[in-house]
This record gives sequence, C-alpha cells and structure tokens, in this order.
Amino acid sequence: MNKFTKAVLIAGAGVAGIALLVLLAINLYVESSRFQAQLESHLSRELEMPLKVGRIHLSPFGKLKARDLSIPIEREGSSVEFLHIPNLSARVAWGPLFTGKLVVEELTIHSPKVEWMQGKKGRWKLPKIKKEKKEVADPEPQAPTETAPAEEPAPAPRRKLFTSRQPLEFRIAVARLDHGTFRFVDRKGRELARFEGVSVSCPEIRKGSFSGVADIEKVTFHEKWVLHHFRTPFAYQDGELTFPEIQATIGGGTLTGTYQMQPEEEGSPFRLKIDLGRVDLGEVLREAGVDSTLRAEGLLQGTLTLEGRASDEKSIQGGGSFTLDQGRMEQNVFAQMLGQALQVEEFSRLELQESRLNCRVGDGRVYIEELFLATKNLQLMEIGRAHV
Repeated sequence: MNKFTKAVLIAGAGVAGIALLVLLAINLYVESSRFQAQLESHLSRELEMPLKVGRIHLSPFGKLKARDLSIPIEREGSSVEFLHIPNLSARVAWGPLFTGKLVVEELTIHSPKVEWMQGKKGRWKLPKIKKEKKEVADPEPQAPTETAPAEEPAPAPRRKLFTSRQPLEFRIAVARLDHGTFRFVDRKGRELARFEGVSVSCPEIRKGSFSGVADIEKVTFHEKWVLHHFRTPFAYQDGELTFPEIQATIGGGTLTGTYQMQPEEEGSPFRLKIDLGRVDLGEVLREAGVDSTLRAEGLLQGTLTLEGRASDEKSIQGGGSFTLDQGRMEQNVFAQMLGQALQVEEFSRLELQESRLNCRVGDGRVYIEELFLATKNLQLMEIGRAHV
C-alpha cells in the first residue's frame, strides 16, 4: 500500500468518523428533554391543543419514532385522555435539522384512540390550550417627593419577558393514520357513534384546514345501526367538514351519499343525503338487535335527505322515499294490529309483492305521506299525514 492510498483511507475514515459523531450529536439532541419540550410547545401551539409527547428516538436513517402521545383534558374534575397515540413514526429530512428545522416528509400515526364528548349547545369543539397570562414588567420607579441627593443610584434593569431562544420550526408534508378508533358521546356519556378500523391519508395539511381520504371498517350509530367498509374523501376548511362522496355497505346492500357539517357552530348544523340500494332489511334489523317481535325481510331501496342542527331533533327537516322488494312480515305487532283493525287474517303473515313509503321529517317526528302495500289478494293504500 503506497502513501497516497494510505492517506486517502485515513482521510475517508476521518470523514466517516466525523459524520458518525455529527449524527450521534443530532440524535442526542433530538432525544433530549430540551428538544422534546420545544416539540411539545410547537405542536401544541400549531394544533392549539395541549399535546404531550412520551419518548422520542431518531435513527441514523432519518426514522423518527415517538411513543405515548396524548391530549389530556379535564372532565368532571378529573383528567382524561381526549387522544392517545401509542406509537408514531415519521421519515425526517436530515438537512434542515442543522438549521433548527424539523421537516417530516411522511408521518404515520398508529392505532390512535379518540373519545370526543359533545360540548355545550351541541358543539363539537377540539380541546384548546389554556392561555397563560403574560408576565408584566416591573413598573418604573416613581420619583421621590423629597429633594433627592446629588447622586442617585442607577435604576435596576427590567426583567426580560421572553427568552431569546429561537423556536423550533416544524412542518409535515404527508400524514397517515392507521387502525384508529373514534368514539363520539353526548354530554350524558351516551355513545352517539363509534368508528373502528379507521385509516386516513392526508396529502395536504395546513393550519386550520386539511383534506384526504378515509377508510373505515365499521361505523356504529347509537350502538345499533351498522355500516361496513365506509369510504369517502373529506375536507375541512373554514369551519366546515365535508364528505362529498360517501360509499358503504349496509345489510349486504349499498349506501352512497354526501354530508356537510359545521361542528363548531351552535347546534352543529348539518346536511345529509343518502341513497340505499338492495339493502337486506332482515339483516339490518338482526344486526341492530331489534326485538324479535318485529320480523321483516326484503330488499330496501330509496333516498333520504335531512338537514338541521345535530343537537336539536325538532330542528331536523327533510324526507325520503323507499320501496321494498320481496318483502315479508311475520307475526309482528304492527301486522297483527293492522289485521285486527281491518279484520283481514292475511295480515298475520304478509307476503308483499309491492310496497312503497313516502315520508317527511319535521318537528321531531316522521310523517307518513304515502304508504302502499300489495299482496296477491290484497292492496292497501294510505295517503295522509300519519306520524310516528
């Protein structure tokens, strides 16, 4: 080995050693309590929520991992978790770290759990940071009333209100969420909706707005009505949450529609439109755990439109139109009462050839505008304003 080759190898080893020392120094900085405090402070300020970060680790390949992230809130005098993230991983750009910037090229949130309680006046507000009062500087010393001596002591310097430490700059390019669980409960703790197996992709995140696509394995409303394979693009901007293209399955059939909501406005105003296609009514009732006295089958199709304030049932207005193919009702209270009233024995077991229903929603009630039932030997039509 000649001297030139040996010099090159020594120089290369020196450069590699310096690079390793630099990476080690950056890793120690990222895992330090000072960096964690800066990160918590910046994220809390950007999200406007009191975020707590557990442990942080940065690999030499730019892989950032964090554990036990949470957003604690006070509820009925005790501290509970609005959000808990057991694991978070991110791909970080090395270059900006040398200038005090943390640029996350891709963020993945694993198995988060959210429990969101409805606020006052039906609002759905995110927990906010309590604003701390700014420290007020000591007032100027007042001039003495008596004659001052010829030489006065210099006044004490004022205290600085803020440190000169440069804040950490933080930016996320792409965010993803996998296998999350979200619960929405009213002020009495009753579950309004549960979302399980939630996966979300957000290619665009800005302060006060975001958009992406959500895939949800199972959605349950009021612990009864169940949707499967829920998928929709979404956007949040100017205080409005929009699901412009909902697709899901219910009772083996299809559900499509749109949904808009202003969650932070009083009453949470919303607009909903859904279309049902070949939904197995019997499967829906069985999955909802409806009493066995209501035994009904058939393929349900129709449309429903509603709008109003989510917290006020009487404000909700709209209507729907439905048809039931291959319908059948057996030994249920409704059929028995109808059969007794009309003295028609066939009502104890209805084999429907054709059936349709038009209804209107308002004042907290459902008004039946038209009901048509037809069997082989019987036709029944009711047009009026019956309500349930």
